[in-house]
Amino acid sequence: LLRSLRDPVSRYVPEFAAGGKAAITIEDVLTHAAGLVCAGAAESHRGEPWDVVVAATCKAAPEWAPIGAKNGYQMGGAFHCVAEAVRRAWPGDRSYGELLRREVFEPLGARGCFCGVPFEMAGCGEMPAAGGGAFAGTFELSGGSAVDDGSRSLRAPLSEDPAGAGRGPARGLAALYRRLLLDARDGDVPGRLLEA
Repeated sequence: LLRSLRDPVSRYVPEFAAGGKAAITIEDVLTHAAGLVCAGAAESHRGEPWDVVVAATCKAAPEWAPIGAKNGYQMGGAFHCVAEAVRRAWPGDRSYGELLRREVFEPLGARGCFCGVPFEMAGCGEMPAAGGGAFAGTFELSGGSAVDDGSRSLRAPLSEDPAGAGRGPARGLAALYRRLLLDARDGDVPGRLLEA
């Protein structure tokens, strides 16, 4: 597990330190204060593989200094690196989406919550949509993405994009936020996922 939001990303992803990013913390990325507005964004939006997005972001330099001096909406790559830190900090060799699903969402009883459409759900005909409803349509695998058959305009990404592929009903997400915010003194919540 990650020890703290104040840990440098490079503690878990050493190659992230390149380009003057050694001091950037997980919190800096999550609050859009890391100066990585465009780092890895092009690769992320093109649907490049996870490791390509992480590598591109690790090579990039911050767009401003000092870190935290201002905020700028980060377009994707920086969140891949934080998700990669989570993945590397957790025992086992699993994808980020699989890790969240098996180790976070399922133990919380957060049914229907996931990051990216799980492979076994692709093509099932009904999948939870970002708006909370469901849509009908068949999807085929094509280069790691789901391809809409044209019946609806909504696209369902198979990619585990930590910057925007999270899906789930409000009840499941509430269980996640409760776990993130409450401490271990609450008897039915096993403890925080991260230190504050």
